[in-house]
Amino acid sequence: MTDRAGSVTKPRAKAGQKEARRPRATVRDQADVLGVLGVLKVATATQIMRLVRPHLSDNKAIRNALLVLQADKLVVAAGSTAGPAGKFGAPDRRGEPSQKLWGLTPAGLESAAEKLGRDPELMGGRARGAGAGGAPHAMAVNHTIVAFTCGGTLPGSPAGIGSIDCWRTEVPHPLTSSGKRNVRSDAVFQDKAAGVPLLMVEVDRATESVHVLADKVGAYADFYARRVRDPALPPSSGRGRIGHVDTVPFWETLYRCAGAPAHRRTGAPA
Repeated sequence: MTDRAGSVTKPRAKAGQKEARRPRATVRDQADVLGVLGVLKVATATQIMRLVRPHLSDNKAIRNALLVLQADKLVVAAGSTAGPAGKFGAPDRRGEPSQKLWGLTPAGLESAAEKLGRDPELMGGRARGAGAGGAPHAMAVNHTIVAFTCGGTLPGSPAGIGSIDCWRTEVPHPLTSSGKRNVRSDAVFQDKAAGVPLLMVEVDRATESVHVLADKVGAYADFYARRVRDPALPPSSGRGRIGHVDTVPFWETLYRCAGAPAHRRTGAPA
């Protein structure tokens, strides 16, 4: 509502009712939530908690941060893991209960890029509409990233490696110079400190045929076999040939920090 001067005023609570309080959340919690959603694009509060607050058993702090960010128009409720009623039906009463899905707004994506220290072109899209159907594939990818990062839950299970900052999701890798053909990785992990300079992850939910999977493996082979002229060399009128001393594997130009041997980066013979 507005007053006589036209200023926006806060609506008053009705008699006998208490005013709704704005949820409280620390700046750190809000920043960490934005960072996780900047990578996963769509996630539940519990998944976010496991990645940035694994010592907690209740996701209330994360939910409060999400509500504050929602009020600031940085995140948006994006459906639930049960999917729309009538399409996926009620969640299995014996399984995990349905959980709300959260995603980023355009402003939230910009804030997440700033938090992660990434260029906007590396952030990808917002996975808009992914939560409308329960986002089963995104949830499977998220669970995979959580497992890598947090490790096993049973006694004696290996510890996790890396952090959410080491991941990117839905990363396209062009197979040709035109970019019309590409192989899209479900996730890419890089953590040289953990001894993993580059790992491309595919999550299979048994929803694709063997032929489709075989084609994707072949596409990865084509991607790793592709060579281009070393962009670190000065401009030249000549064009490097496959296997020529002036060419390097194309994937190394995309992942310069992957820790590839120096002789391969410069194109010198092994």
